[in-house]
Amino acid sequence: YEFRFKYASIWNSTKSKAVETFNAYKCENGAWKSTDIKLSTNANKMCSEMGGPMVVVEKDDLSKFPTLYNTSADIKVYVATAGNSNNMTTPSDIVDPGWTTPGTVDFSIDNAFAYGADSAKFEDILKQGYVGYEDCYNEIDDDSDGTIDCSDWDCEYSDKCASTGVNAAGFVDTSSPMVTGVKIEEYPDAVLIMYDTNKPTNGTLTFYNNDSTCTSLNTTLYDVGITKNATMRSYKLWHAAHIYSDSSESLAYALANNTQYYYKIKVCDSNDRCSVSKCSNFTTAESTEKCGYCNFVTRLKMPTGWNVSYDVDQDGTYEHLQGQVCGPNAGMKVNYSDGRSVNIKLEKSDGQVYMEFFNTSLTKSGLNDKVRTISDSGDLIHDTTELYVGMESDTRDKIINNLHPEACKIKIPFSGTCSELYHCDDSGNNCEDRTNDATLLDAANCIWQLPYCEFSTWDADGNPDDSSSSSSGGGGGGGGGGGAATGTTYVITNEQFSSGYSNNLGVGDKMKFQVVASNHFVAVNKISGNRVSINVTSELQQASLSIGETKKFDVDSDNYYDLSVTLNSINGTTNADITVKSINEEVVAGSEDSGITGNAVDDSSGGSESGQETPAIVIEEDSSLTWIWVLIVILIVIGAGYWFYNKKQ
Repeated sequence: YEFRFKYASIWNSTKSKAVETFNAYKCENGAWKSTDIKLSTNANKMCSEMGGPMVVVEKDDLSKFPTLYNTSADIKVYVATAGNSNNMTTPSDIVDPGWTTPGTVDFSIDNAFAYGADSAKFEDILKQGYVGYEDCYNEIDDDSDGTIDCSDWDCEYSDKCASTGVNAAGFVDTSSPMVTGVKIEEYPDAVLIMYDTNKPTNGTLTFYNNDSTCTSLNTTLYDVGITKNATMRSYKLWHAAHIYSDSSESLAYALANNTQYYYKIKVCDSNDRCSVSKCSNFTTAESTEKCGYCNFVTRLKMPTGWNVSYDVDQDGTYEHLQGQVCGPNAGMKVNYSDGRSVNIKLEKSDGQVYMEFFNTSLTKSGLNDKVRTISDSGDLIHDTTELYVGMESDTRDKIINNLHPEACKIKIPFSGTCSELYHCDDSGNNCEDRTNDATLLDAANCIWQLPYCEFSTWDADGNPDDSSSSSSGGGGGGGGGGGAATGTTYVITNEQFSSGYSNNLGVGDKMKFQVVASNHFVAVNKISGNRVSINVTSELQQASLSIGETKKFDVDSDNYYDLSVTLNSINGTTNADITVKSINEEVVAGSEDSGITGNAVDDSSGGSESGQETPAIVIEEDSSLTWIWVLIVILIVIGAGYWFYNKKQ
């Protein structure tokens, strides 16, 4: 131990009050030495919340001793108490040594989407619209937390990591779980609190109604990982607390409008290490008219050849097929109570493949403008030859971590009677048999209920070909310039991307890389003569390169080029040797690479985003602009006819 703090409260009968004394010590040459660290206490917390003594120490005081104190390291604590007849050597009570992580005790709960939210604290969720987690198969630190694949707590329950990384024999964990992102939606008679953690945990919300001290418990609300662990893992990364009138699921009464309520959040990992927030509050909306979350439009931007439908009343019939009710660009209007539990089906138009999500939560913040697009190449994966279907990691995080389905079902392309199910990586490789964990619902059509709604891909035979091709239906949201993207995906490590990576790509092949923890792709769209057309996504940019030519791309709209692509050579009409490399060069207005369409750099604004997804509305802007031009042409024709008529007269 590096520090020792002593607090004594002794009743003074002469003064008729307790006299408090504080002593701080640091470890020096194996002995305790008095040191200049200010200590205090908090009578309100001791008497109102804890019912026992406490010592408060300023972190800045500890930081004066850098060889003894690390601001980011876990802290080991040992506590002993003594009454009148006891002392430090023979205490009356002790708390065995335990570990805690800075920021996990009495932490604040802040809404990531609230006005004035800490943009640095919620950088990932504000940029992506969701909390992104680790892809456990690609040897990349996807979430930029300093750990890769099985060494990341996100992969604790991955098939690949059953006995490695955080699950390795002898692995020692001293960290407490941390809440990494919070989204709060206030309604006139209810509230929804969604929170994510940096490692799999269970979640509990203790509700204190109008008690601002959080001492008089009203109701305890458990996350579905605890209440429905037949289909959900008890410990997972996303959590939600629906506070509304439903005695079987939540409260036995409705919340009052424009009223402040108090609560705490507690999360515990599989090793029973827990974190508890401070007493926090929310205020319900004044009315439906003044509720920013009560009514919204649900619309998912799908790849070409994929349909999305909704069963809002959960009667087994998908009554709303997106694009077939109010027009091809229309969404579905939903209110917060109807959206609380909805079934969603993503299905190929030929019916060979579908993914079904039950009891999802449709919310305005969960379906923000950065989440609705799952139409890029590779977002949805299926292969009718190698018999697998699924979602890549970004799509998984958008749907699972934002819509919170409680059960998932898939239909795999298969001929004959299927009897096995394997969980694989995005390319259909590295498969693990999960037949015993899944439920076969229809052997003739190969329909399964998945264990715990886990993705990336699921395979019917567990024997994919390494050279197999996967199809996303490609480019439905932003063009595509060549139809469905099929081919092999080559995952590039951060080291390879930094030094430059080359490969021979055929049409439909793509390279996957990361920029600031977000996945991006370079795909070959067309090979013709001495030129190659490429697509760069996630925000679609298209370019044509000649042999020896290099083009640069800003993929995250920060007015800096992040990627260079060079065409080295062409092998007939089948393959192109292409090099991709990470760069960091400022975009100078007017000097953008020519021949790039859909570029994320806008000449007129010096770096603002172009080609951004239009917010979900009933009719998109393109349609109305077309009619405006038609009307202008008609008026010109009428005006010209009138002029000629008068001239003849």
